[in-house]
Amino acid sequence: MISVTPILKKIERALTTKKIIQDVLKVFSSNILTLGVSFVSSVLVARNLGVQGKGLLTVLLVYPSLIMTLSQMGIRQASVYEIGRKKFTYANIVKNIATMFLIMSILGAVGCFFLISLTNQGNFTTPMMLLAVLTIPFGLIQAYTGGIFLGKEKIGLSTVFGWLPPVLNLLFLVFLVIILKMGIIGVLLSTLFAGLPVAAYAIYKVSREVKLDLGFDKEIFKSLLSLGAVYALAVFINSLNYRIDIILLEKLSNAKTVGLYSIGVNFAELVLQVPAAIGLVIFSRSSNASNSAEFSKKMIKPLRYGLLIGIVIALLIIAISPVLIPFIYSQRFSGSVPMLQLLMPGIIALIGYKIIGFDLAGKGKPWVSVFSSIPGLVVNIILNFILIPEYGGKGAAIASSISYTVMALVQWVVYKRIVKKIKDKKI
Repeated sequence: MISVTPILKKIERALTTKKIIQDVLKVFSSNILTLGVSFVSSVLVARNLGVQGKGLLTVLLVYPSLIMTLSQMGIRQASVYEIGRKKFTYANIVKNIATMFLIMSILGAVGCFFLISLTNQGNFTTPMMLLAVLTIPFGLIQAYTGGIFLGKEKIGLSTVFGWLPPVLNLLFLVFLVIILKMGIIGVLLSTLFAGLPVAAYAIYKVSREVKLDLGFDKEIFKSLLSLGAVYALAVFINSLNYRIDIILLEKLSNAKTVGLYSIGVNFAELVLQVPAAIGLVIFSRSSNASNSAEFSKKMIKPLRYGLLIGIVIALLIIAISPVLIPFIYSQRFSGSVPMLQLLMPGIIALIGYKIIGFDLAGKGKPWVSVFSSIPGLVVNIILNFILIPEYGGKGAAIASSISYTVMALVQWVVYKRIVKKIKDKKI
């Protein structure tokens, strides 16, 4: 008698693989739309603010960006993990997340305002600083509700909150920056006005499934924070590593160099749309996988594809950037080209780092990213202090590229050992 069990398992694996591919395509298409709209917004902002204004805006938004990653407390990732393992009820998890949002929004906004005030060298007015820190609560709503949707494997819904904010932001930019000529204030207001309806829509979608209320369950709080704190530390260190060059450039160089460098970074990070699309799906699937070791074996294929696609895109950007950047942003930004080209080797290394990191996060092991990113951050800081005074933005690009490569190599070595231990059922 022929057993149908092996056949059913093959069908199940095929359907799972097909679903993963479909989800990757959803995320990737959403990211492409987001990328296109954000790119247009970037061009409008750069052309209207100029190199100096673009540099000042970049420096101002560095601090809210870093504080936001810390204020998230890893709740996005932790909620995906907790919802996936179903130890606590979905309703109770959501209530506790709502309480955390309220607390972290207040602490994050107040703390960020004082940080900007302390580091302000007379470049930013009080209204600018207030508008910058007000972006934190809206960002936290998107992050926290995004974790809830991913935990329920609602990949399609989570992508809406990827493309909707930049689309609305572009519309407000046209009105406030181009028509009304409001400069940096107009850019900040555009971000806030775009975040308000998105936050309202996110809250509405969650409320359709569960009654929204504040809650405090000691066990849930402890579980979310104990895991989330590690996620938060990993994300914060990574964010600091990605942004420390901006901070040090302002201190060791000038706002004009920051403006040029920011355009190079924006172009280089186009390549990271590849791991963003693949990794988001891997994270959601990994957290719900019944066989962790088997899932990691399947992940090797998207990792290879991601690296291949990323390398092709990187080479294309390197080839066309000497013509494209001056054409799009004006000749004033041509100095961004060599910075972009020097960043690319490290950006390619980040593809593998990020994809692997999503699988590790889904397995509940975000500490690996902390372990991997700390050496990279140390290398980045040391090299920035050595290279920026002599080479400016090019030095910052070299430092970052080397740092990202170090991070990727360390994480790959540790990841292989972890997967082997999981397979051997030692952890």
